[in-house]
Amino acid sequence: MARVGQRRYLFPDRATAEAEGARQASLAFRYRLALEAALQSGIEWIRGAAYDAGIVGKERADGGLVLITYHGRNLNQRPSTTVYTPDDIRAWHRSLWNAHSAEEREVGALLARVLERIA
Repeated sequence: MARVGQRRYLFPDRATAEAEGARQASLAFRYRLALEAALQSGIEWIRGAAYDAGIVGKERADGGLVLITYHGRNLNQRPSTTVYTPDDIRAWHRSLWNAHSAEEREVGALLARVLERIA
């Protein structure tokens, strides 16, 4: 039996829903730019052990994008790629200054190399 008069919404209010819509649109735009660069072979890759970084369009006015690909530690895991802006990479690198684990140190070193190339 269906409930009458009650709707379930994903977001608590309209402002939150619009903000999430804008965030998703921005993310879709980033991925579209990354895909276009990949199709044009315009990605400069920096290889790491479990992580790789790809720099896309660093000559653009907005600084371009950085693709971070995590390959995982086991062979059964599929790689996952996330797109970041240079400002996101700087903030992430700052958060890893006091890294304790080997994986955090590896990511911090990779991000340092990325920041050298996009500077």
